[in-house]
Amino acid sequence: MKLVRNLTILIITFLLVFAACEKSKSEQDLSALTVVTLNNKFGLADSNGKIVIPPEYEFVSGFDNATQLCRVVSGGKHGWIDVSNYAVIPLEYDDASDFTDGQARVFKDGEWSYIDTAGKTVNGEQ
Repeated sequence: MKLVRNLTILIITFLLVFAACEKSKSEQDLSALTVVTLNNKFGLADSNGKIVIPPEYEFVSGFDNATQLCRVVSGGKHGWIDVSNYAVIPLEYDDASDFTDGQARVFKDGEWSYIDTAGKTVNGEQ
């Protein structure tokens, strides 16, 4: 009985330590990624030099820990990607700012507007 209790305590302790050491994607410090360049294209790498975002963009802003998004430019169009290089907000804007308080200023079809982190147009100005 004492052996079962000790094994149970050991297993629970191991699981708690393991869970505390693991970071989910939403908790990663993505702002620590470094811009890398290859053939005049930009991407991002971690501190070990592992490419996280391939150098395929004309511009990368780096990740914002608050939004977990990175503004990129390709073909002259701005958009935002996540850490898996998925275009969360399509590259369709002629110009754009980074997000501040959950909104970014964007220029499309000759007009400035604001979008939220889902890419939806929002009212109001910063």
